[in-house]
Amino acid sequence: QLGLVPVSLAALQRAIELNGVEPEKNKLAFAWGRLAIADDEKIRQLLQDDGSRQQDESLHDIVDRRARFLTEYQDDRLAKRYSNLVDRVHRTEQAVGGQDRLAKAVARSYFKLLSYKDEYEVARLHTQTGFIEKIQRDFGKQARVRFHLAPPVLNTTLDARGRPRKKEFGAWMIPLFRLLASLRGLRGTRLDLFGYTAERRMERALIGEFEANVGRLLDGLQEDDIDAATEVVNLYQDIRGYGPVKEQAVAKVRASIDNCAIMQM
Repeated sequence: QLGLVPVSLAALQRAIELNGVEPEKNKLAFAWGRLAIADDEKIRQLLQDDGSRQQDESLHDIVDRRARFLTEYQDDRLAKRYSNLVDRVHRTEQAVGGQDRLAKAVARSYFKLLSYKDEYEVARLHTQTGFIEKIQRDFGKQARVRFHLAPPVLNTTLDARGRPRKKEFGAWMIPLFRLLASLRGLRGTRLDLFGYTAERRMERALIGEFEANVGRLLDGLQEDDIDAATEVVNLYQDIRGYGPVKEQAVAKVRASIDNCAIMQM
């Protein structure tokens, strides 16, 4: 849609059909991607509508599902850290007459920050979620597998959107993925070699900033503050991408939070 791929729409759709893997779903996903570029505001409206439906989900269900994911992502301690903060917000909000709107926003944004997709998580998703097994079922055990990754430690060039250009890796990565997945408990410790990159340090800093900002919002929280506090927490949902794209998103979110009146009180 940006004109960066020198292939016609018809050719791209035909390629999806010839690939033979759920072509209708993949064509629909492709169409959504084109719409996101052509009419970003429309996508935002649709997401907001979906968000209103998500409000019907109970806080318990939101937290329970994400806590289980965080246990697999790293360990029980991370899941407990997550649950404890959300529970604190829930109790504070309830005490001033709130209906868990802020708590649900914290549950979603905090989870997103805690579960950043680093090398360990990429490895886990490839080897501990049935991904490899599904490839073998669909294409046979002799299928050739290639992985396209952009690890921060190897980034040297950028793509057309300013993101680190992905590199191709062969099936020899699978044993390495299994090893990395088993070492995910090292995430954030002094033994986490990947954790010393600028992007990983930024991601960990965001978690601390979020916890501190939530603490500030809860300090002296009144019922009339809940809407403004929820807006601040939801700003973290705008952090997406990786590399320079993510850095720009983080800078924008931080600036927006600093300009929020409730954060200046």
